Amino acid sequence: MNSPISFSSGDVIADRRFEWARDREAKGDLTGAADLLLQALELAPAYASAWFVLGELRQILGDRAGAIVAFEKAKTADPQDRHGAALHLIHLGAQPPAAMPEGYVRALFDVFYPGLLPGTPDAPVPGYVLGPAKQQEIIAAVMANPVGMLVIASTAQTALEFTTVPQMLESLLNALAYHARGADNVLSFTNGKFPVANAGVTYSPRLNLPAPLLPPATLAGLLGVVNAQVARFDADPSAAVWAENHFTPSGALQIPTITLHNRWDRLVPFFHEGLFGQRVVDAGATNLLVQRANPAWGYGHCLIPTSAIVQAVTDLRTWVETGVKPAN
Repeated sequence: MNSPISFSSGDVIADRRFEWARDREAKGDLTGAADLLLQALELAPAYASAWFVLGELRQILGDRAGAIVAFEKAKTADPQDRHGAALHLIHLGAQPPAAMPEGYVRALFDVFYPGLLPGTPDAPVPGYVLGPAKQQEIIAAVMANPVGMLVIASTAQTALEFTTVPQMLESLLNALAYHARGADNVLSFTNGKFPVANAGVTYSPRLNLPAPLLPPATLAGLLGVVNAQVARFDADPSAAVWAENHFTPSGALQIPTITLHNRWDRLVPFFHEGLFGQRVVDAGATNLLVQRANPAWGYGHCLIPTSAIVQAVTDLRTWVETGVKPAN
């Protein structure tokens, strides 16, 4: 294991501890190396390279929770994430895959409705389109076994947006259709290698539902089945790097920006606003971002009232001309 880059902490003693740790690691003493990295971090708590290597070591040593903490610290210390800590967090299931969350939906769909769709979550059939006839098959299957859809909608990693059951079904169809279309498109850029993993993911209850769709004990039992039976797939490292570089925004805004987002977006689930907002925070550019979403705008994709769009454009112009940031 060799990290591609390392940066000085600014503390000579901490840097020396880091080099000693890499030497211990090269000799196979991973525990000793981790101890030396902790010593370096006591001297330089914002030492991104040390946090990243510590995360790698903990991951190898089987300490998933500790690895997640270390990779998150590495990202915080280096908002540009030059080491690639985000890719490790995605692999560990600690960060949603911004590039293609539809793959998670497809994986759970296959648990409850096996054989209904061709291909697999990480190997979609090239050129496949989810046409009207197949959509009707899916609707019939869901009506025969609605519990499967309710579990998908109740799972944190497969957050469908909806306010009614018909909308829930529409969002499910959209996610499956865009998995077939989007995954196939992405694979054309990655030499057929899949950039998203669920190998380290534990599918868990969604916390932001307006009301439970299933009794908590029932959902817990069904998620236990899901975690035992769901097809597991890993991300190809080169494809994951490509997705991180081309699909994931840096958050390093250069000009004033206002985003508008339907709270219940059937195509781009609302959690993307949180991911983007955090990227902007990590890049130190919050002074250039205003995010707006009003539940009154309802369900749909880009169905923003004209009045809200006009207000946003007006506010953006005033912001640029006066330097006064408008309200979210």
